[in-house]
Amino acid sequence: MTHIALDNGFRFGLGVFETIAIEERQPVFLHQHLRRLEEALKQLQVEHKGYRREETMTRIRTLAADSTWRRAAVKVIVSEKNIVYSLRENPYQTEMYEEGAAIKLSKVMRNESSPLTYLKTLNYGDNYLEKTKAKKEGYDEVIFLNTGGLLAEGAVSNLFCVKDNVIYTPAVACGLLDGMMRQHIMNTETVKEAAILKEQLFRFDELFLTNSLMGVMPVRSIDGQQLKTRETGKRLRKKYLDFLASLDMGKTMGQNS
Repeated sequence: MTHIALDNGFRFGLGVFETIAIEERQPVFLHQHLRRLEEALKQLQVEHKGYRREETMTRIRTLAADSTWRRAAVKVIVSEKNIVYSLRENPYQTEMYEEGAAIKLSKVMRNESSPLTYLKTLNYGDNYLEKTKAKKEGYDEVIFLNTGGLLAEGAVSNLFCVKDNVIYTPAVACGLLDGMMRQHIMNTETVKEAAILKEQLFRFDELFLTNSLMGVMPVRSIDGQQLKTRETGKRLRKKYLDFLASLDMGKTMGQNS
């Protein structure tokens, strides 16, 4: 049983976490995940004196290699007195991509003025509660607007919008976590960052979601309104799968950019 020390991570949520995709028993974007984790710890002024990147990388790679699942996820949590690791199966299955995600807008607003919005911290209550509620209502994901009514992000994802074959995504300043897959899409596609109003969202031809575990997920509907197409999402999902397949799984996974 894991022992949890009662530090400010437990008391006030002043800790950070990363969820790392495991493909073919190898971690994906491992260095990038750990750099983000370390930067978040600095911004929160949290110092775990026992944290060492190389030791953390070794632990994650060992968990990945020993996984009974080819597609899995390692979660690492770090606070002042705790480092916790867990391994689970990747929940995103092939049929989910074929069907596409049903998403809805949340009535809870993302606070773009809070520094915690931009970090992957243990303050994840809004995300958990809203996604759980959405799942009970038959949706796969919930999308937050910020306090100014601009599109921000999903509970566990970043959102991309397509109009006339042009890809748009909310700017980071709108109040969102700049996810690993968001960065990957921004680096490999032509994407326009924008301030997108709620009313504009329903005028797009297509939407798709990204995060480290799902990769690229096409969206079939928002608030029950069916979208015109899912072609861009499908294309980028295939492109990402080809990217993973092109890597030397034993040498470069975790060091890719």
